[in-house]
Amino acid sequence: MFGEWKRDSYIRLRRNPNYWRPDRPYLDGVVVKFVGDAAAASTALETGEADVSGFVALPDLERLSQNEKLVVASERDAYLNNAEVLEFNLDNPNLARREVRHAIAHAIDRDFIRQWIYYGRAEPIESPIPAVLSTYYDPTSFRFGFDVKQANRLLDEAGILRGGDGNRFSLRLTFIPGAAFKKTAEFIRQALSRIGIKVDVIEGDLGTFIKSVYYDRSFDLNVNGLGLLFDPTVGVQRIYWSDGIRHPLPYVNAAHYDNPAVDDLFRRASVEIDESSRAAQFKQIQNIVGQDLPAFPLVALQTVTVSNRQVHDLYNSVDLTAGDFSDTWLDP
Repeated sequence: MFGEWKRDSYIRLRRNPNYWRPDRPYLDGVVVKFVGDAAAASTALETGEADVSGFVALPDLERLSQNEKLVVASERDAYLNNAEVLEFNLDNPNLARREVRHAIAHAIDRDFIRQWIYYGRAEPIESPIPAVLSTYYDPTSFRFGFDVKQANRLLDEAGILRGGDGNRFSLRLTFIPGAAFKKTAEFIRQALSRIGIKVDVIEGDLGTFIKSVYYDRSFDLNVNGLGLLFDPTVGVQRIYWSDGIRHPLPYVNAAHYDNPAVDDLFRRASVEIDESSRAAQFKQIQNIVGQDLPAFPLVALQTVTVSNRQVHDLYNSVDLTAGDFSDTWLDP
């Protein structure tokens, strides 16, 4: 229950004596502190000022994992299925060409992103449909291996040649705010320079990002964080749904991809009650969008939480970032 709010500092919650489970919650209360700096969150955990945080800088995790008083947990669940995705603005004449999108995919070393930007706390991804949804999952269409020679060859064969400065063309790259997304954007800028594509990275807060990508369309490439969620109709369809062109909404079809066959398959899958038929529809979708490639999955993201060893049963929800603390308890 609400107890106290101090602006820019904390919210204090107190135990509900009339909770529907008579013996819960175990805790007398919870104090949620507002910390704007991830380094400060790490310090608060180390000093014992905080018991748990999901807002810790990735470079700090190795140090925190060596602290015997703390537990670092990196997990994936079947609910959020967060991923980092590169989206192509198909309104750009160069990016409207499929061979160019394939070339860009081959120029990006996704394992480098996983290992060095996410410090190994991310997983390979081969489809926008999460692997945990095994009935629907088909990874065979998204296997664009890291191959700079192949990327250059595709662009040369497309007749997009380097100019006197070594560049073929220029692109604007936006990214959803976040330290890892920014690093990924900078990495992609460097990676694409190797195939003669000059990239300007554009920063902005969340409001600016949403306006630039979904309304003003003032971008060419976009590094996005998307929840692929617990069912393709809920989480994946919006990446490709052409209605997002006519009715713009945040996180819906940033690419402006328009394929009536894909729309129809998603429409049918959303009401299909036979699982085998639905699986076939989703696998057909993956085959089409894997070749068209309006969006390129980069890595599957884990939910990272750092907590004091005294804390137990922190999250009791299918969503690892949620829960009501009713089962949480502390060692004496």
